[in-house]
Amino acid sequence: MSRFLRLFPGETEYREVSEKEYRHDIHPHEVERMLRNSLKPAERAALEAYEKSIGIDAKDPGFAGEGLVCHLEASLEKYDRPGGKLLEAKRWPSKSYVRWFARIIRMSMSQVSETLSNDVAAAYTPAMAVDSVASSVFGLVQDPNTTDYTGANMAIGSGVGAEDSGYTNLIVPVANQVARQAVYTTTENAAQITFSVNEGITIIPAAVSITEIGLFAYILPFNATTIQRTLMAYDQVTSTPFTQGQVAVPKYTLSFVA
Repeated sequence: MSRFLRLFPGETEYREVSEKEYRHDIHPHEVERMLRNSLKPAERAALEAYEKSIGIDAKDPGFAGEGLVCHLEASLEKYDRPGGKLLEAKRWPSKSYVRWFARIIRMSMSQVSETLSNDVAAAYTPAMAVDSVASSVFGLVQDPNTTDYTGANMAIGSGVGAEDSGYTNLIVPVANQVARQAVYTTTENAAQITFSVNEGITIIPAAVSITEIGLFAYILPFNATTIQRTLMAYDQVTSTPFTQGQVAVPKYTLSFVA
């Protein structure tokens, strides 16, 4: 039987849930309620007193009237084989969107390469240069000259360390997969937009314990002629063992109020 584990916003321990609860994409206002309910009584009383002092009542969403812009979740699923049975799935809140967003904007617009840390010696240059192209445009690159370097890319690794926003790669990369075919919108209406990026990666050639996942994009900075492969999200997960032939499916789901 498939096992579904989910860490909810404001909580510290995974809960075993039904598949329906696992698949549910949490609306940002739901996150706000969960975080509020996770406060200790004294913390919640202090927050409510502050809100009352500035004229905010319980009908206002968020904290002190400030609603969340977005909510990013990461997940890792394990299948027994390609197209096979789901064995285990974990889903948890990710902080990567906040952690990486400012750096990505700077790299997209700046004429100077970012100064970045790198846990894997000589894996990438400080500028994250991987493929040369001739172009006068800048920004996110959807369709560069090389087919394998388009759109999103999901990766899995077995490294452990701090979740440093200076990373250019996973700590110990195991495998990656082009995920441009796996970017899709799950909800789009007047209140909310939710979209996901995922891709299955078959474990070859030997068993490995996965401890980290990452989402990459290919970016062409302003005044540059080299596409840069950069992390857009990075998360670590409790060590999950995979045997040869099993499939790891890392996924990111971003929800925000429309």
